[in-house]
Amino acid sequence: MNGQQQQATELLRLDDSGIFHWNFVAGANITLADAQRAYRQVAKMLDGKKVPVLVDMRAPVKIERAARQYYASEAKNYFCAGAIIVGSPFSKILANFFMGFNKPPMPMRVVNAEEEGMEWLKSAV
Repeated sequence: MNGQQQQATELLRLDDSGIFHWNFVAGANITLADAQRAYRQVAKMLDGKKVPVLVDMRAPVKIERAARQYYASEAKNYFCAGAIIVGSPFSKILANFFMGFNKPPMPMRVVNAEEEGMEWLKSAV
């Protein structure tokens, strides 16, 4: 189940503690096809298990609306909790607003640092 997969738009990794790391590649323009490909890889890596996910959104990326919707709709099939790392206070406000408007299907938290996200995910599951 452990491993790492480098894709054109993201780096996917399952660490030894069972937390899935999803890091977007700076400057990526993510389409629906990219999101679908990423989740096919996630399915292979997780082999039917649900785990917490740490999503690093600090790199500047453009995610098409259809891809954002697909990411959100598929997350519940693979992840039991999620933490999103953002790079600025403004990004944190936007992310919290977005999550308030689009209720996530699992416990979610927006954090400022990887360590904060890891700590919260370990306590959330």
